[in-house]
Amino acid sequence: IIAICKRCNAEFTVDGRKSVEPCHYCGSLVPLLHGMDDGARVNAFKRAEQNRRNGDFDEAARLYRKILDQDLTDAEAYWSLLECRYGVQYVKDPGNGEIKFTVSRMRYASILEDEDYKSAMENATDEQREVYENTAAAIAATQKEFLRIAQNEKPFDVFICYKEADADGHRTEDSVLAGKIYAELTSLGYRVFYSRETLREYPGEKFEPHIFAALYSAKLMLLVA
Repeated sequence: IIAICKRCNAEFTVDGRKSVEPCHYCGSLVPLLHGMDDGARVNAFKRAEQNRRNGDFDEAARLYRKILDQDLTDAEAYWSLLECRYGVQYVKDPGNGEIKFTVSRMRYASILEDEDYKSAMENATDEQREVYENTAAAIAATQKEFLRIAQNEKPFDVFICYKEADADGHRTEDSVLAGKIYAELTSLGYRVFYSRETLREYPGEKFEPHIFAALYSAKLMLLVA
């Protein structure tokens, strides 16, 4: 049976006698999806995982729902839907090489109250449940910290949405134009969220609570495209 580690993206084979297996590469505990000996199911899960890793959470969620259409008792599929809703991705810390999660879709509602989390826990084995509980507790703690930061952020008047870099990593014309709009509105006394300037003082892992606060407080969004 094929197992896929969400943390390091490795694929490895297991005998399927357990519902959780340690990854052969990074050591993370990997809850197994039902029916991973079914080629079509494996391919659907791979496509969903690829979309989730690339940040296309809506498409990934659509594919996970198709998996659940075939089996409404699949705890890992429910958990994967939950990861899409909260924008959970796993990245390697460049400092120590440790694989950590990031949350890029902050929500006011606690992950512990989410219906898909409850469904995952209801259908999980004891082994799976322990993995989900530990991960969910860590995500809930991150949520709490993000919301604390967001609540202390001053409200914004305008949120400028644009694409910073093109496929080659070069700054876009949209970004330059957004910068001019930012300068003009700021000179008029408005508090404007423009990520290139507003997030300059924060490390990358601290971006999300400030973006979250700006989106919820701004009276107007400008989309530059």
